[in-house]
Amino acid sequence: MKRLRVLTVTFNIPIEGEEIGAFRGALINKVGLEHEWFHNHNNDTNSTHQYHYRYPLIQYKRVRNKPMLVFLDDCIEEAHKLFSQSDWTLDLKGKPYAMKVKDLGINEFNIQVWENTFKYNIRNWLPITQKNMKEFNSITRLSERINYLERKLANHLVSFAKGIGYRWEKRIEVHIQNIQYESIVQMKGNKLKAFTLDFETNLFVPNYVGLGKSVSRGFGVVTVIKDKKTASVEV
Repeated sequence: MKRLRVLTVTFNIPIEGEEIGAFRGALINKVGLEHEWFHNHNNDTNSTHQYHYRYPLIQYKRVRNKPMLVFLDDCIEEAHKLFSQSDWTLDLKGKPYAMKVKDLGINEFNIQVWENTFKYNIRNWLPITQKNMKEFNSITRLSERINYLERKLANHLVSFAKGIGYRWEKRIEVHIQNIQYESIVQMKGNKLKAFTLDFETNLFVPNYVGLGKSVSRGFGVVTVIKDKKTASVEV
């Protein structure tokens, strides 16, 4: 079992979905590029790797139209680099926003593979790379597409578990219950498929944690489904 601390910081100014990237960039500039956990670029000029290939422990979200920061585990200590700023005015695409904290929450969760399963919604999940798009489009049967996506989702759950330092002993099970809709998003010049769907897994995942590609930019946001009436959680 892994004890995972999660700090969520929600701000007061509403933003549009396409402004998450601008919010992320403005906050990174405010905190300082020297703090790599906020942007995951590698500042070591002698390194051959431009990025740190690791699960992001600082993630940028949009929840109920408000921007949110999620700090996981040891990166909670990085939050003081934001809170120590004397001026929280952010420049979003040339427009100044006087940001204030609307809500702050810190929780600790038991992360493990359980005997029972948990129901989740995942919003704007990016499971398929541009390289694998042709492979996915060649699958014509719905059951085979779901199996394909379940394998991708299981891999992303594994990446999350590894990223927070959890080592599991039981098999991580994933079952997609309902694909609500698909959409096409632009990502670094490429068109990718984003999925919003409901799934079950025996691995506990805290609210607002991201799975899949570009989780630090607000994609793949996971929320708990509490009952059948809340199958579509507002994000």
